[in-house]
Amino acid sequence: KLALLLDELLAEAPAALESGNLTGLAAVAHKLVGAAGALGASATSDLCRAIEQDAKAGGSPKLPGRVARLSLVAAESLDAINRRFNAQIKLVASTAKAAVRAAE
Repeated sequence: KLALLLDELLAEAPAALESGNLTGLAAVAHKLVGAAGALGASATSDLCRAIEQDAKAGGSPKLPGRVARLSLVAAESLDAINRRFNAQIKLVASTAKAAVRAAE
């Protein structure tokens, strides 16, 4: 569910920026901080925190670039999470197989 929420919010951030809705952008970024943090996507969470602060401050020259980088950073974070998850699944499976063999 968190990954789906992250995808939805990632789509909302550029739209809020393009429409000049900095209050909406700050709200979306705040939600992304939490969703990304819950997934362990610290790079995404950190970037969203910067976007939120920029939007609350009325904007900054860095804000459009940060929003533009958001999807890429989130994709990289989610890819890293998936690799860690898959590695853990393989470890659990091999440990379980070893335990079954030892019990035979």
